Amino acid sequence: MKWFLKAATNGHVEAQMYAAQRYYDAHGVERDVVQAFKWYKAAAELGDAGAQFNVGLCYELQLGIPSADMMNADKIANRWFEKSARQGHLAALFRRSPTLKTLITILETEGVNEKPGIDYLFGEGLDPFYHVYE
Repeated sequence: MKWFLKAATNGHVEAQMYAAQRYYDAHGVERDVVQAFKWYKAAAELGDAGAQFNVGLCYELQLGIPSADMMNADKIANRWFEKSARQGHLAALFRRSPTLKTLITILETEGVNEKPGIDYLFGEGLDPFYHVYE
């Protein structure tokens, strides 16, 4: 992890994503969502679409974000999802789709969430974060 952090500190996007995911998943380090957010955001600011998506998730779920951003977390999340979607990130595109939002509402209202595939598509019970090291 030491060398990944050194590379991440020097602006290496893949190392930043790797460090973020290790902190988020507690692989080889203690789980630290603040550090995960820090490294996701560093990679996102360098233009990585997966990192931008994950920063959006951090804001949406209020994981590791600065307390000053809590009141506007949804708006900030949507900005990051939009940046990621503009680069073609599939999950971000799904999240930005009004049609998908309508579909989710219908499925939840009708209790269809138990059907196979729905959990995978909408991330219920799954880790929603985009990973590069798996």
